[in-house]
Amino acid sequence: DGTLWLAWQDSRFSGGQHDGIALTRSTDGGLSWSVPVAANGSPAVAAFTPTLQVRADGLLAVMYLDLRPNTAATDTLLAAAWLATTRDGAAFAETVVWNPFDMTHAPNARGLFLGDYFGLVSVGNEFVPLLALPSTDTSNRTDTYLLRVLPSAATRPQPQASGRVQALSVVEEREFRRRQAAFTQRVMERRVANWGARVGLRTPDAAPARR
Repeated sequence: DGTLWLAWQDSRFSGGQHDGIALTRSTDGGLSWSVPVAANGSPAVAAFTPTLQVRADGLLAVMYLDLRPNTAATDTLLAAAWLATTRDGAAFAETVVWNPFDMTHAPNARGLFLGDYFGLVSVGNEFVPLLALPSTDTSNRTDTYLLRVLPSAATRPQPQASGRVQALSVVEEREFRRRQAAFTQRVMERRVANWGARVGLRTPDAAPARR
């Protein structure tokens, strides 16, 4: 329906203590965005590496990793992969994708890192995640898995967004929004024919009307 969704990791929900998964959406072609909310189910632990997909019926899924299964043991760093689904960006349901795996076996690339080999698509009612997980084989530090997941219908309460955002000046904000909207439209026009007309945008070279 032209809605844009965006997810990333930052530490706004924990006062800078650890990363969580921030989620926002735009219904006007990127001119304005909703206040980010936390999509991860456990705000008390670090969450990272979000991947997005919208099902044909409008159900949004966010796959991410977190440290919920970790213990006090110093020789392991247990993590899990989750699928959080929502229709409105407020009420979420959560389904486990893989739990647990040991991050200490992941390659060390200036920190434990599983790479960018993550993806998410949908087939009918199922979501199909692609993810890299650590291997105990020291000559092959990761394996890549393709799974099929039927999302849960159970919902969980969503914490309110918090934290501070440094404000731009009026001129900076206007130019930032113009460039952001133009870039978004160019990308979406390559993916969906007449996308700009469907959401009521002008051409990317013109400054969108502020609302």
